[in-house]
Amino acid sequence: MTTQMWIGLSLLIPLIIFFVYAYVRGGALNANQHNILRLFALLVGGFAGAFITGDALVNITGTYEGNTIAIKGALGAAFAFLIWWTFPKYVDADRFPTTDITLVIPSNATFKSVLDSFTANIGYTFDLQGFTNEQKNVPLRSQQVSGKDVSDLITKLRKLAKNDLPDYTVKVANKNINIKISGI
Repeated sequence: MTTQMWIGLSLLIPLIIFFVYAYVRGGALNANQHNILRLFALLVGGFAGAFITGDALVNITGTYEGNTIAIKGALGAAFAFLIWWTFPKYVDADRFPTTDITLVIPSNATFKSVLDSFTANIGYTFDLQGFTNEQKNVPLRSQQVSGKDVSDLITKLRKLAKNDLPDYTVKVANKNINIKISGI
């Protein structure tokens, strides 16, 4: 192996270790982490392709209207571009839900108990701002409710309250649901 190949290999090994660690670590990635992982995948693919061939794999020369045209390409560059264009795009599930969410409210359930159960099932947390204990413990009618997303579903819970619940806004960000009484 040449000196350039050794230098390339010494750069590739930490990239592969990081890439494997980031892949098996699990958890949801945010948009920035996803793009960084995409860049590292591109670099690993490019270096791996270069190590497979070591030289230009494609070498096309031709003449067009009296001019000589040459195209050279390496497998590393081909891998890099292939990864860049085929790497899955980041989709924020909170902004682009794939299906409606349905929730069945059991009998004797309160506003807070339904939120506790629902958020625990979907792996979210919630924060009630401006609600009194009486408002948090308002009983809900036992029935099924559906929403186009998490925010819509929680907004519809207000209509199921047996006693009057004040208007509130729902904001969902990073698996945290902020429920705040309007006007506060």
